[in-house]
Amino acid sequence: MKTCFFHLTLIFHIHLLFAQAQPDQSKIDVLSRVNSGQASLSASAWDIGHVNNCFDGDTTTLMRSANINPAFVQIAFTEKQSVNTSRVFLGQPGFPGIDRNTWWLECADTQYDLSSKAGTYRLIVPSRTDVSGTWDEALFSTVTAKIWKFTIERTVGDDYVHIPELELWTDGVPQNKFLIILSNPINETGILTNSLEAYQNDLANEGWYSTITTVNKHPDPTTDFYCPTEVELKFVTQYFYDLGYQGFVIIGSSKDIPTALWRHHTKREVDNPTDLYYADVDAWVDIDGNGIYETWDSKLVNGVWEADKTKPANPGNTEFNPEFFFGRIDAGPLCSSTEEEANKVNFYLNKIHDYRINGSPLSEEAQRSALFFRADEYAPNVWDDTYKEYMPGIVCNHGIMTGDVNSLKSELQKGHIFASIATHSGYTSHAMHAWINAKRQLDGFSLDDIRATNPKVHYWVLFACSAARFTEVNFGATYLFETDYAFNVSGSTGLWGVLLDPVCGRELNKGTPVGIVLRDFITRYA
Repeated sequence: MKTCFFHLTLIFHIHLLFAQAQPDQSKIDVLSRVNSGQASLSASAWDIGHVNNCFDGDTTTLMRSANINPAFVQIAFTEKQSVNTSRVFLGQPGFPGIDRNTWWLECADTQYDLSSKAGTYRLIVPSRTDVSGTWDEALFSTVTAKIWKFTIERTVGDDYVHIPELELWTDGVPQNKFLIILSNPINETGILTNSLEAYQNDLANEGWYSTITTVNKHPDPTTDFYCPTEVELKFVTQYFYDLGYQGFVIIGSSKDIPTALWRHHTKREVDNPTDLYYADVDAWVDIDGNGIYETWDSKLVNGVWEADKTKPANPGNTEFNPEFFFGRIDAGPLCSSTEEEANKVNFYLNKIHDYRINGSPLSEEAQRSALFFRADEYAPNVWDDTYKEYMPGIVCNHGIMTGDVNSLKSELQKGHIFASIATHSGYTSHAMHAWINAKRQLDGFSLDDIRATNPKVHYWVLFACSAARFTEVNFGATYLFETDYAFNVSGSTGLWGVLLDPVCGRELNKGTPVGIVLRDFITRYA
């Protein structure tokens, strides 16, 4: 059932499967304007760096005020600029916990108006507090002015104000906008500072403008959003959807981020965690008020409770179609502390950044190979051969259609860009029949087998019950955080799993991002 679907997704992926879009150049290139005489810069006196560093696109360079607090940076253009978005990166690079900052943005057409706060003067962005070590974004209705003044006040620490990056965006704000929902306890460790910056830069290079917002389900004065339940977090995703964001990834676990639960009907005993709740901006309803959302009420048929299709939980939303594409980077169940969780996420982010910079570690032959493993009654599957039509560069390996554990282990060591696995499963073991002591018995491919063999696969698609149940130790997390090759996993948090149809193969081969392919796949099977 589509509500169970859960994917840990690298939004842009392997070059054989995913094209890279070119970025929309809508950020005002301040230094280029200065160099061509179309703008000038002024700022508080500084003792480290240079005011130009605030506009060089590099968060590791900065201007530090010479013990002046608040400090300002001003851009005076020769012509009016239409702006509707501003972003800042504040604080000491690599040390996000040392200081906190408040910033605001003003504009006017003349220096006199700006200084006297009269005439054409406008306060565009009121004070935004507790900013340090991550990008902070403010969106507003389009404003046109010649002079733009950023003011930054350091509120924790001494009076040396650190200003790495300031940005103004024109009316042509990128159409591709992506939200990173980050656990604030993980953020506060500081472990992800560099890898998150690289992640955002990689997304920008692929045409996606991203924003990080921090959340915590526990009271937290430093988080962007306090979300004690899933309801508050859905308000957050709805807010960003209204701002034009198309996708999101949740970085963190149920320890700090609320989890939505769903079941097919009120008497269904199986309850599934799902992020589809946040991706569908329409309302979900908990009919019986027990904290679990349903699609339908129940009816008793021949002594068995079934979904009553005449009684939807929400008559106006019976299909749960996602407006967002979505994913999760969640190492929590594998970890005993927040620091360990942050380190595993850091490992994953560095792994996908290395792929983007250096390419695949697989052999050229493996990069042209896909594995379709079907155990027991799942073999054969009519869709597998169809993939050859849509993915001509991929080789379908059908030699183990009734595979066992040893044949699966052997096949995974050969290397594949893509593996579609269909087996019986639980959170921690794939189950398949094998001949053991001359008897046909169930054998298991476990999480320990994964750790011991380090399978060489970039993208896993798991038709296996609960294989990506992110509230438990699970296959999806183990592949991503405890192997060197896995970039992406699509699976289920409950019964059944994910078996991509041929349309997905065609779209992947065309270069459609995997998150969008899966969003549309979910919608097709409403």
